[in-house]
Amino acid sequence: MITARPQWVPAPNARPNSSAASARRARAFHAGSASLLSIGIYVALPLVCGYLSRKWTIKAKGELWFREQFLPVLTPITIIALLATLVLLFSFKGETILSNPLTILWIAIPLFIQTQLTFALGYGPARSFSVPRRQFISSPPAGVSVDSHVLELA
Repeated sequence: MITARPQWVPAPNARPNSSAASARRARAFHAGSASLLSIGIYVALPLVCGYLSRKWTIKAKGELWFREQFLPVLTPITIIALLATLVLLFSFKGETILSNPLTILWIAIPLFIQTQLTFALGYGPARSFSVPRRQFISSPPAGVSVDSHVLELA
């Protein structure tokens, strides 16, 4: 019979080390709260602001004015804002990117392949059903899927 036990095996009826357990919980909470904060800032906040501004603008000026006057002005601004967001995301991670280029490559390759497959799986059936190209390219699911991979990489 073996009477010695390794240190990593808890003793029967032993109380867990409360300081180690609380440290693990704190680290898990910090990682989870950082992810939630990122999702809130980069996804939820713009979504809510966009929804509310659209609703208020249409109520105040009408749908026709919104589509013909407001959207043509807003579209270039949104593109610039998206690019600025990506530049900021990558600039904050610049040191990590430069110190781990192979890790970034190992993350980028599967995302690139997945993006190509997502596009092919959407474009192929759309083309076979003769969906007009303009209608397919402006399809929100395809755009959201491709854009989300860029944010995953960041």
